[in-house]
Amino acid sequence: MKNNKLNKFTFQVLIILIVIAIATVIFSVHYYNGYSKNYKSEINKQLTAISEFKINNITQWRNERLNDAEIFHNNKHIQSIVQNILNDTNNAEAKNYLKNMFNYIMSDDEYRNIMLIDTSGKVLYSYVYNKTHLATNYRNDITKLKYSNDIHFNDFEKEMLSDSICITLLVPVLNNNKQLIAEIKLCINPNHYLFPIVKFFPYKSKTAETLIVRSDGNYVTYLNNLRFIKNSAFNLHIPIKNKTIPSAMTVLGKEGIVEGTDYFNNKVVAYVNSIKGTPWYLVSKINIDEAYAPINNRLWEIIVVITIIIFCFCLLSFYLWKRQQYQFYKINHQSVMALLRSEKRYKAIFEGAYDGIVYYFPNGKIIECNENFAKIHGYTIKEIVGIDIRDLNSPESKKLVKQRTENVLKNKTHTFEVENVHKDGRTIPLEVVSALINLDGEKVIVSFQRDITERKIAENNIKKLNRIYAFISNINKTIVRVKNKNELYSNICKVAVDVGKFKMAWIGEINKNKVEVISYAGETGNYLENINIDLNDKTRSKGPTARAIKTGFYAFSNNVQNDNAMLPWVEEAVKLGFNSSIALPIIVFEKTIGTLNLYSSEINFFVQEEINLLIEVSNDISFAVEYIENEKLYKNTELNLIKSEKSIGFLPKIQLILSGQ
Repeated sequence: MKNNKLNKFTFQVLIILIVIAIATVIFSVHYYNGYSKNYKSEINKQLTAISEFKINNITQWRNERLNDAEIFHNNKHIQSIVQNILNDTNNAEAKNYLKNMFNYIMSDDEYRNIMLIDTSGKVLYSYVYNKTHLATNYRNDITKLKYSNDIHFNDFEKEMLSDSICITLLVPVLNNNKQLIAEIKLCINPNHYLFPIVKFFPYKSKTAETLIVRSDGNYVTYLNNLRFIKNSAFNLHIPIKNKTIPSAMTVLGKEGIVEGTDYFNNKVVAYVNSIKGTPWYLVSKINIDEAYAPINNRLWEIIVVITIIIFCFCLLSFYLWKRQQYQFYKINHQSVMALLRSEKRYKAIFEGAYDGIVYYFPNGKIIECNENFAKIHGYTIKEIVGIDIRDLNSPESKKLVKQRTENVLKNKTHTFEVENVHKDGRTIPLEVVSALINLDGEKVIVSFQRDITERKIAENNIKKLNRIYAFISNINKTIVRVKNKNELYSNICKVAVDVGKFKMAWIGEINKNKVEVISYAGETGNYLENINIDLNDKTRSKGPTARAIKTGFYAFSNNVQNDNAMLPWVEEAVKLGFNSSIALPIIVFEKTIGTLNLYSSEINFFVQEEINLLIEVSNDISFAVEYIENEKLYKNTELNLIKSEKSIGFLPKIQLILSGQ
């Protein structure tokens, strides 16, 4: 009889062990598959965001170059100057006018040279003196323009007698009969902006890189130098029929996320797409071993946890079986002792888990949690147990609690992201995997929660950089278009608010040791009315604006409400939600005349990477204002010259020069 009971007990224990092992494995597989799917999706989103960011910037860069070329296209004044040079190749006055026009474009390092070429292909004028250029015949360029009056954007090419890579813009110069009389050739330097933006990657990686390729017959040609192969630009070609390589895939028409092998035969995941308006294709790739390494690490963690759990249950089962053999009559007592030991082992695993783990009823009441769950939220376990799990949710997350609970009850498992509130008041983004289990006959939800703050920060940084780059691009367009200083200031402030998404922007200039507000945009309230920045006042000259004017360098406050230097303005700043501000000096003729002031609602918004980009904006604005002032000076000088020469009878000649005849 006792043997029958022992055999029955052994069989029951074995069945329970198998069921627990299967349940643990199934749950772990569900968890692993969910984690793997989400992580791969996140990698794909990052590659897509990075690639589209680069494609947008390359497209904007190309449009900016075409806008530069438009300055010369169908320009009557340029037509007249070129005609004068064609009539007299030694016409110094016409060449000087042309040089001034070229100087405006060449002030930016985007170009290596600008040349004027006649219809025979001969160089009539080169901004950068080069005997090779002057001796070279560019008849092929003229041929491209004979059948079209439009600007021609050439592909990558190597300069003659040089290994330098450049991109050229061919601008036709037409006479009044729309006949081609010459061309202006702009030699673009891809090393200034194009290649750096392609090379840029927002986070550290051992294998990630971005490539630009194009189709050359039956081959794919790599246009930029690769990270792991020196001097590969224009020298590395792969057969287009090799369809496992992402570069070949995109040339054959594929777009989006693909998996394949790279030029070293390493397995990679990549985002591929064409760059509109060009024959180029962009490939952003990263080795699968690096991209999916955390998934493999998580798999090993799951295997270790499963092994420990199964081992613990096997050990427990063996122990109970042995005890049953020689002390069956004490089964009740031994069962209690076994449960106590089982609880200790469970606690060891429970508390040692990397993720925060919490058990709670479907109504939200927390039954138990581990140390990491309490630590993530800044509480002790004692403070957590017994409260409603919704008390830890942010106001926005609380709205979705009911729906998420229903999903868990319906589907048994549910994976999602949530924002909880730390004890100190800050929000914590979490990745959550929840499952429905049965505990002592009651439905209980077990939730594994992981802090993903760093991942969210990385995503936010990418968005901020996209915003800043869009801001820079629109500022540069405004500078090219607007030639009036006050209008320029007004447009810059509007772009800062509309495109840069700053809360408020204003530009001020020095007027009798005080800063006068010239232009502004965004939420101002009474802030600017009461700003009263006096450079001689000890209190009102400590803010970022006064410091930037005095030093000629940028100055900022990343926590306006707790910055003593901002005390005179903090009350109004709090009302408007200003938490960070920066002042960027506007320097004209080596003298600081004012500042561009930007305000953000985020604390610690201005980090060095964004500041470096904003310094470029400040320098561009300074250059534009200086150019406008030079233009005013030039026009005043020109008017004085006209008045002077009227008195000595040279007015007709001056009128001919000004009309371009």
